[in-house]
Amino acid sequence: MEKTKAKLERLIAFLNSRKPLSDDEAKVIEDRFKVDWLIDSEDEVAAKIDSLKRIRNPLSFLSRDDSKQFLRERNNDLDFHITVVNDSFEHYFLTNEHPAPGYPFRIAVILRKAGETDLEMRFLNAWLNYFPAKGKDWGTYTKLHDRRDKLLEKITP
Repeated sequence: MEKTKAKLERLIAFLNSRKPLSDDEAKVIEDRFKVDWLIDSEDEVAAKIDSLKRIRNPLSFLSRDDSKQFLRERNNDLDFHITVVNDSFEHYFLTNEHPAPGYPFRIAVILRKAGETDLEMRFLNAWLNYFPAKGKDWGTYTKLHDRRDKLLEKITP
């Protein structure tokens, strides 16, 4: 568990060392991959598609035939979820695709079950720095905000 906690500490440090993409940065990234079927030449379209194919999707394991079983077996595997979140953030900075929130949610659940509330709070704060849109209907993103708020109430005297 200590090795996994150290890995999570590195992820938290990584999240805290960066800042969310600005609107301008996000637009530059999106424009790099955006295909305009009316204006782009066939070579430009092919080049954009090729550049996207070279970026490894961190959730590629979902295309496995046995993906449900694969995920079930890793449901409580903190190391697995940390790796997915780390890879997803690297992917976010390359593509501006928001990471799937279920994996950080699972990290929070595993940490709570292990009694690691301080580590859970630091992780949630680092993660939610990128997705501050509380109040909007963001599904699991909103649930992560709610989870952090309830944890804060619990640990604040």
